[in-house]
Amino acid sequence: MLASLLLPALLLAAPAEGEALPLSSHITEVVVHGDSARVRRSAQVEKSGVHQLTGLPGSLDPDAIRVRLSSGSVVGVEVVDRWQKSVPDAEVQALRERLDALQWQRRELVDQQTNLTLLRTHVAGLLSQQADAVRQQTATSQPDPAAWSRVLAFAAEQLAALDDKERAAERAQRDLDTAIADLEAQLGRLKGRDDVHLRDVLVDVLVDRPAALEVEYLVADAGWRPLYDLRTAADGTSVDLAYRAQVWQQTGEEWTDVALVLSTAQPQRGAQGPDPVPVRLRIALPQPPAAAAPSRDDESNFRVREALGELGYTGGTALQGKSTVLPQGLSVQFRLLRPETVSSRDRPSTVLVGEQTLALSLERVCVPALDTTVWVRGQARNATPWTMLPGAAAVYFGQDYVGQSWFAEPVLPEQEFTLHLGADQGLKVERVKTDELHEEPGLFSKRQVDTLAWRVRLSNLGATPARPDGSVDVLVREAIPRPADERIEVELDGENQRPLTDERWARDDREQGIRTWLVPVARGGTADVEFRITTRWPEHTLVEAGS
Repeated sequence: MLASLLLPALLLAAPAEGEALPLSSHITEVVVHGDSARVRRSAQVEKSGVHQLTGLPGSLDPDAIRVRLSSGSVVGVEVVDRWQKSVPDAEVQALRERLDALQWQRRELVDQQTNLTLLRTHVAGLLSQQADAVRQQTATSQPDPAAWSRVLAFAAEQLAALDDKERAAERAQRDLDTAIADLEAQLGRLKGRDDVHLRDVLVDVLVDRPAALEVEYLVADAGWRPLYDLRTAADGTSVDLAYRAQVWQQTGEEWTDVALVLSTAQPQRGAQGPDPVPVRLRIALPQPPAAAAPSRDDESNFRVREALGELGYTGGTALQGKSTVLPQGLSVQFRLLRPETVSSRDRPSTVLVGEQTLALSLERVCVPALDTTVWVRGQARNATPWTMLPGAAAVYFGQDYVGQSWFAEPVLPEQEFTLHLGADQGLKVERVKTDELHEEPGLFSKRQVDTLAWRVRLSNLGATPARPDGSVDVLVREAIPRPADERIEVELDGENQRPLTDERWARDDREQGIRTWLVPVARGGTADVEFRITTRWPEHTLVEAGS
C-alpha cells in the first residue's frame, strides 16, 4: 500500500543533533515549468526513525513537499534551513582534476586535427604527382585510363575518410569546449561563494521492512522555452521539423541522466481563480458646476465608465496584464524520450523533444502597394503528436538559412499553420500608376470624381523552386478602399485578372476589401495585373483614408 504525505506545515519536532539518519538519494525525474521545476528524489529506507536528506536547494518551497512511502507510514516532515559558509576543498579539487583531464584531452584532439591536416596535404600531393605522371605519359605514349581511375578512386576514398575523421574531431572539440566552459564557470561560482543557502529535509517514518521513499519538491530558478528548427526541402514539398527546448536551472543541483518532462502548467499561480465582483448602477447626485466641467449627463456617464473600468469591464487598467493563461487553456506535458542532463549554470541546455517531416504546400505572396518583394511561405499541417507552443523558429530553405520566424499562437496537432520562408530573389515586381484623373462637380453632377489606374508587372527571372517548365504562381494582394460613409462611392473595374473566389480569399474581399489574384508567370516572361478605382463624393467635402 502506498502511503503519502503532503505537508504545508511542519509536523515533526526537530530531533536532537545526531539523531537523524543520513539518507542517500538520487534524482529520478524533473518536471520543468515555465519558471519553476518539480524534482523527484528516490531513496531506500531500511528501518523506522528520522531520516535526513541534506543539501537540497535553498529555493525549495517548504509548502510544496510531497513524501511517499511504498509501505509503512510517514509520521512527519520538517524542512531545516542551513547556510554553508564555504565549499569543501575536496569538491573544488575534484572539479580541478576533471578540468585538467578535459584540457589534456583537448590538447590531444588539437594534435589529432593537425595530423589530419598533414595527411590531407600528403594525399593531395600524391594526387598531384600522379596527375603529372599521367600528363607526361599522355605526351609520350598512350595513357592508361584504368590506372588513372584507380588513382582517383584511392584518392577519393582517402579524402572521404579524412572528411569523416575531421567532422568527428570538430564535434568532439565543440563538446569538450562546452564541458570545459561549464567546469570553469562552476569553479568560478564555487570560489566566489561565501554563503550558500541550503535546506535539509527530515522525514520520520514507521516501517516493518525496507521501503522505497520518494520526495517531491518545487524549486525556483528553473524554466524552459520552446525552440524550433524548420528545414524546408529544396523542392518545397516538405519541411523537417525539429522541436527543441531550451531548459535552464540555477538551483545548485545537477540534474544528471534524469527523466525530463516539460510542462506548460503554472503551479506558482495556484489552482483557484477570482469570482465575479457584483456591479450596481445608481443615479449620481448632482454636483455643483465647475469651469469647463462636463454636463451632468456626461459626468454621470463618466463615473459609470470609471467604476466599470476599475472592475475590468470597460478596458480599465485594474485587470490588464495579469492573465498569463496560455491561449485555449493549454496545459500539456512533453516527456522526453531519453534521460537528459541539465547542469546548474547561467546558460540554458538545449534538448530534443522530437522530429518529424511534414508535407508542405508552397505559395508566393506579394503586396505591391507596400512592398515589391515576393515572399515565399508554406502551408503545413501539424501532423506531430506535440502542441507547438509560442516560440522562436530558425528557418532554413534547402541549405540556406532564411532567418528567424516566430510562432505567436499555439499550433495544436492536426492544425494548419503558415511557415514563412523568406524572399524569392528570382521574381521582380513593378507597380506603376497608369492613369490619374480628377473631375470637379459640373452642371449635371454635384459630386467630385477621382480615377486611379494601376498596373502590377511580375517578371520571372528564375524563381525556385518552380514547375518543370520554370513557371510559378504568385498571389498578388491589394487593399481596395471601402467607403465608411454612405455618401462615398467606390467602384473597381478594369480588372484583367479574375480574383480568387474560394472562401479563404473571398472572406478577405468581403470583410476587408482585400482583393487577391493568382497570377501564373512563365520562366523568362512577365505577367500583369491591371485594375482601376473610381471614387465619387459630395462637393465641398474632403475624403481621407484610414484603417
